[in-house]
Amino acid sequence: MTEYAVEEFNEVLYLNVTEVWLLMKYAIPLMKKNRRGSFLVTTAGAGVVGVNWSCPYLASKHTVNGLMKTACLEFGGDNLRFNSLALWPIGNRMMQSICEQLNTADPSSVRNLVTESIRMRRYGAN
Repeated sequence: MTEYAVEEFNEVLYLNVTEVWLLMKYAIPLMKKNRRGSFLVTTAGAGVVGVNWSCPYLASKHTVNGLMKTACLEFGGDNLRFNSLALWPIGNRMMQSICEQLNTADPSSVRNLVTESIRMRRYGAN
């Protein structure tokens, strides 16, 4: 948590939070005008339960979940729906990079540890 530069932290928050908020800011009035609408955003399972890596990323995903909950409370009465799809984890380049960063000597041990925390005992596929 203490190793990130302020600029790195802010960049991740901008990409993952501010851009979602901007989409909501301009989509919600249109959805209200149509008296219906649905807003779906992908977050991360780690943004629900938390893990001990990638502080900026996890903070952003927790924040997006909070944005969605707030939108439900503020606009649910307007026949608008807001949902978060919390993925956990996907077997892609990002997860491989995380495993390598957490254990450069044996990235597969990190993958195995994560896999054991998943009920289906497998990563999702792209």
